[in-house]
Amino acid sequence: NSVGTNTDITMAIDAKGSGDLTLQGTATGDLICATGGGNVGIGVTDPDAKLEIVGQTKISHTATGVNGDTSFINLVDTDGGVTGNKIGITFSGYNDQHRSRAGIYADVHTSGAGHDLCFAARSAADGSELGTGDEKMRITSAGNVGIGTAAPTAPIHIQHSALTGFDTHADD
Repeated sequence: NSVGTNTDITMAIDAKGSGDLTLQGTATGDLICATGGGNVGIGVTDPDAKLEIVGQTKISHTATGVNGDTSFINLVDTDGGVTGNKIGITFSGYNDQHRSRAGIYADVHTSGAGHDLCFAARSAADGSELGTGDEKMRITSAGNVGIGTAAPTAPIHIQHSALTGFDTHADD
């Protein structure tokens, strides 16, 4: 059931018999697909998340010249600020079957309290998902940086079971 057509783009409702709304390019196939289940895909015909984008993505902001003009991508914990919730960005490779293998995330504290910024990487070769034991570094809301510890107690806190030395280098 085509709703509108020109020489380059067709908009179709229920074109696949599933209640989907698609915007199709004549040479490229589906450009945008909104499924009957509420998922939206850009560059993908069968999105399996609320928003799935395949291909390069650009988010830009044009400054208005106002001092302090900013642009953010805001990830929000809508679960009431439950301690232990994690909000962030994860990374996975194609062969990882979309399992998160690295991530940058905020570790939520109770509502209204500061959150810690955490960096994690999965080193196991078993293909498993990123887990809580994969945290490598944390910056607390108090400003302490921990490497190898989730609870740094000093401005720089490094913890490792086999740490036998510490090197610093200065370049000229």
